[in-house]
Amino acid sequence: MRRFSKHFLKARGAGAVRVRVRSGGLSFRGCGMRGSRGVVAAARMATVLVALALTAAPCTAEERKGSKEIGFFAGNAFYANELGIGNGVSYGIRLGYNWKPAYEIELQYRHGGDEQLQNENSTLVRNPTVFLANPRRKFLSDSYIARYIINPGNERRRFKPYLGFGLGLLYFTPSPDFSAPSTRGDNRARVVTLAGGIRFRMTPYMSFRAEFEEEYAVLEIYQNQHVTAGLTWVFGGGVPADSDGDGVLDLRDRCPDTPKGALVDKHDGCPWDLDGDGVMDGIDKCPDTPRSWPVDEQGCPLDSDGDGVPDGLDKEPDTPKGALVTPEGRKMDTDGDGIPDGLDKCPDTPKGAIVDPIDSATAGCPHDADNDGVVDGVDQCPLTPPGATVDEKGCPQDSDGDRVLDGIDQCPDTPRGQKIDKEGCPRVRLDKPEAQILQNVKFLKGIELYPGTDAWIELLVDAMNYWSDVTVELGVYTDGTGTPAGNRAVAQRRGEVLKAWLVQHGIDAKRLVVKGYGATSFIADNETEEGREKNKRVEVKRLSGDLRRHPKPQPEAPEGEEKPPAAAPPAAHPVPTSPAPAAPAPAGPSTPPAPSPAPSPAPAPSPSPEASPTPAPHAAPAPEAKPSPSPSPGE
Repeated sequence: MRRFSKHFLKARGAGAVRVRVRSGGLSFRGCGMRGSRGVVAAARMATVLVALALTAAPCTAEERKGSKEIGFFAGNAFYANELGIGNGVSYGIRLGYNWKPAYEIELQYRHGGDEQLQNENSTLVRNPTVFLANPRRKFLSDSYIARYIINPGNERRRFKPYLGFGLGLLYFTPSPDFSAPSTRGDNRARVVTLAGGIRFRMTPYMSFRAEFEEEYAVLEIYQNQHVTAGLTWVFGGGVPADSDGDGVLDLRDRCPDTPKGALVDKHDGCPWDLDGDGVMDGIDKCPDTPRSWPVDEQGCPLDSDGDGVPDGLDKEPDTPKGALVTPEGRKMDTDGDGIPDGLDKCPDTPKGAIVDPIDSATAGCPHDADNDGVVDGVDQCPLTPPGATVDEKGCPQDSDGDRVLDGIDQCPDTPRGQKIDKEGCPRVRLDKPEAQILQNVKFLKGIELYPGTDAWIELLVDAMNYWSDVTVELGVYTDGTGTPAGNRAVAQRRGEVLKAWLVQHGIDAKRLVVKGYGATSFIADNETEEGREKNKRVEVKRLSGDLRRHPKPQPEAPEGEEKPPAAAPPAAHPVPTSPAPAAPAPAGPSTPPAPSPAPSPAPAPSPSPEASPTPAPHAAPAPEAKPSPSPSPGE
């Protein structure tokens, strides 16, 4: 048994009392007192206390509301000088009731035994001769105290201080008794006590108490001191407290606020957290979370952006919901348009394309402002006209170089330099089934072409050369002036002149059929000069042939190489290969020769073919006619 010692020293008048407490018993020195009987009594009391501790019932050593307490104690009594008796061993019993955990009502009985009277001045005797008659007379003490105990502080601590206040009676009994009651002194006193001590919970069922108590005799005016130590058991008042319900009593629980359900160390009641995520095992639904990963209140890894990758591993924890991610949580963007896969409505957008933002209903889809099939951002020609065909860069093509883009150009292989319409075809549209008026192809009185008409006829040449397999009808019409037969004859002769011109300019005669219709199929009012000019016209109409046959494009001469000389231009007014039939002459004895036509004036600047033709001259003898030149088609 571990050895310990404690010394108490108190000045008491002329002398001093020294108390040494050892594991083997108690010894007392001072005031001329013999301590052998005190040692035996202390040894017996210590033996009793140890036996009680070892055989104690399973009560708890906690102050619980409604619990009862029983305890035994032993110690040393230091009596006042006025009593004139030696200090000695005392022992006793305590019974308590904890009406609240912090407050206790306690009854205490203490007995001090066989302390010898030491001088004749003791207040315990009235006559000094009593001491002289029997110097070995002894006194026994008994006290009955009702005390109020206050247990401050945390009731879960093993060490717990307390204070006590009490009222009671103190009795001294002489041994042997006095023969005459008149010799008895103040053997009884009303006392007030003040105590302070500490409890140490040795086990959940037992506490050790050490206490110092001052005992004041109110009327007799003296005070005694007591130093005691003992054991206490508490029973009743419910089961031992386990405030957090972790299976470890509050007495031993170093973590008394453990949440319910947490697994704890059975020795100190503190919870386990094996994965170190701050959520205790038993509550932790994911007990194997890697360290430093953020977790929720259940201990499972957080996934703030809901992408299936925990925040502790997620390299991009703010991924928009619905986006596809890599195992590291990085957003996937297969087409590199800045819209993550999963949210990208058009995941195969070409690189570089401009796409709709992520908050759009068509997120990640490109635009094609010119609808050419090449998306904006990739399209290097974003203003391509509708219908034009483009290359992979979005730029339109013009295969025949006629400034009408492929896709819009209905005749994409017209020869370079040829005059075309807005659809990229020769301006005389032989690909159309209906007859077409040859604009500004006019004749003077008779069969001679207006000056400047050649350029307009060349438009028909271009068309015949382009649709190289087509056979056409040249239909010539007149106004209603003159006889029908004469008008048909004039119309036929004019058609032959036109055919001869076309043959001279390279058109096969087999592809030309002349039809002089004369004064028929009027398109305007013959009663007005303007209407008559409109009725005098030449119409061309496709009869047969394959429209798909076109001449092969001529390759351009390399840069710097001389081009072959161009053929000499034909005469302005071709002469038919065979004499044209003469126009019918008026009735008379003989037919005078037709007057020769006036010389052609110089042609005027060529306006656009869409411009209205210059009005034809009035019907008059040819020598006197001074017509304005016919306009030439513009480029």
